[in-house]
Amino acid sequence: MLKQNPSSNNKPQLNTVIALPTGTEAFAARIALISKAQQSIDLQSYIFHNDASGVVVLNELLAASKQIGRAHVWTPV
Repeated sequence: MLKQNPSSNNKPQLNTVIALPTGTEAFAARIALISKAQQSIDLQSYIFHNDASGVVVLNELLAASKQIGRAHVWTPV
C-alpha cells in the first residue's frame, strides 16, 4: 500500500511518487494519508463523486480538517 522512501541524509522526504496499480490500493493510500496529515491537506483529484467512496473521503477530510485546520480539494470544473 503506502511506502516511505528512505532518505540518504536522514531527513524526511516531503514528496514521493508511488505507483498504485489498483483503485483499492489508491483508495486505501488516500485514506491513510488523510488520516495521518499533521499540518495541511491539499488533495487534487480528477474524479470526485458523491458516491460511497467519495463520501468516505469527504468524511475523512472533514475529520482531519477539524484536527489540523486546513484541507483543500481541487477538482476540474
